[in-house]
Amino acid sequence: ESMLRESSGLRRELEYAEYKLDILRESEMSLISAELALRAAVDDVIEKINAAIASVDDEALAVALDQGRQLELSDHKDEHIRTLMYQAEELLPRLQDCRAKLHLAVEVVNEALLLDALSVQNMCGYGESPGMVGHAVVQKARQLYAWTRCLGDEARIAVETLELDPVHEVVSGCEEISLDLPQVPILKQFLALPKDEQLLKQRDAAVRLQNYRRAVRLAIEERNIFFAANNGENYTLQHFPKLKSPEDYSKRFGMHWAKYKNKMLSHYNPTFGKIHTSLTVLDPAETKQATILFKNIFGIMGDKFYASENVDGLLADLLTQCLHNPVLRDEIFCQLCKQLTDNPNAESFERGWNLMSLLLATFCPSKEMETYLECFLRHCGKTDCVEILHKTLLGGNVVEIPPLHVLSGLRTPGRTSLWFDSRREHITLTSDMWGGIERPDQEVTNWKAIKFDPNELRHTLSNRNLFTIDEDQYIPVYAPSAVSKFPPPPPRVDEVAPPLPNKPKPPPPPPKPRSQVPEKPLTY
Repeated sequence: ESMLRESSGLRRELEYAEYKLDILRESEMSLISAELALRAAVDDVIEKINAAIASVDDEALAVALDQGRQLELSDHKDEHIRTLMYQAEELLPRLQDCRAKLHLAVEVVNEALLLDALSVQNMCGYGESPGMVGHAVVQKARQLYAWTRCLGDEARIAVETLELDPVHEVVSGCEEISLDLPQVPILKQFLALPKDEQLLKQRDAAVRLQNYRRAVRLAIEERNIFFAANNGENYTLQHFPKLKSPEDYSKRFGMHWAKYKNKMLSHYNPTFGKIHTSLTVLDPAETKQATILFKNIFGIMGDKFYASENVDGLLADLLTQCLHNPVLRDEIFCQLCKQLTDNPNAESFERGWNLMSLLLATFCPSKEMETYLECFLRHCGKTDCVEILHKTLLGGNVVEIPPLHVLSGLRTPGRTSLWFDSRREHITLTSDMWGGIERPDQEVTNWKAIKFDPNELRHTLSNRNLFTIDEDQYIPVYAPSAVSKFPPPPPRVDEVAPPLPNKPKPPPPPPKPRSQVPEKPLTY
């Protein structure tokens, strides 16, 4: 019985031991299964992180990082896994920032925002290749940047030149892509001006850019509009305010002469001698000088021959006195217009227009007479003289009259196309400025044909100190063979070695005692 009871106890102990063994085996299998599942989950997250970095996909990277944080991979015992997590944590905000900046820049269409977004994209490689997330918005941002850069440059030039076709192209282009440039309101305000005011602003712009040929043409076009809008009869010579009335002009010897009154502004026959008084209101001394200069006009036009003086001398004297005495200029222009009206002598008529060109090329009429004189020239169909008038109005009077041999070479009957290459008061204009085709200050640029140039972007970023990495050093983070551009991750807490205690420096050894043995004498 005792043995039976002992064997029964042993059997129960054996069964209990087997039961405990089964529990341990099940626990061990659970631990193994959990370890395998954890390893599989880690491998899956690492694969997702690598795939997201390779494709530069911020959304996929954010999801993978969340899973990695749940698995606490930042504190994983494997250093490579910790490094990968650290790099992914560094890369994600850059990609998200790049994506946000790209969408904002594309929506706002601003050159500075586009440049900033593309500089970030250039560093992180977001949406670089087809098939990547964000490739479409990157391409759109690049194209918009090329367009905004082109339109911005054209707008800055258009404000200076005010060429109509480029201005229209810039304004329509900015409206098409919703580009807000500070120059656009200025250009729209310019386009809203009347045509004559546009021409005046264009003329001033051409003068600033030293395109004097264009400035003269624009000034003539503005006058075309002026004379077309205003009745030309209001600016005939007889309405010139400084002109004497026919009654005052016809008075001589206390009487009014009908022949003087009726032909005050018509050709004067040289057989009657010089005119008895000036055509404009002048002082007595100036009136006398004006009547004397009328004899010079007679001699230059060939209406009268003076044996004591040659024609070149008469011309030089006339130009010199008018140049030094501005009061006489309007009077001389009126006298010459009088001699060109109803002139029966064809040769005298041709010489008179040649003299008119020489006068216009030497000095300007007064501001009051400018419009009346130009109306007379236009009425006579002398477009060459009109151009000479506007050239002199732009350049100013000559500082000194040309030499006699120059005047003699230009004094040809009927020649009205001439110019003095002399130094002038305001701008020295030379004859070669009017040769060939007129140079436009700005050409129309087809901004839609402009394509994005990555080298230009890199050059721009380098000049603005936004991107200073050399081309051979630039390696995008998504490149398979790229060297990591991130700093190493911080070490784990359990890997940080405790600091060593400061050991005291050992004391220096005591000096060796000097030997008491006497030195041996030196022997040779």
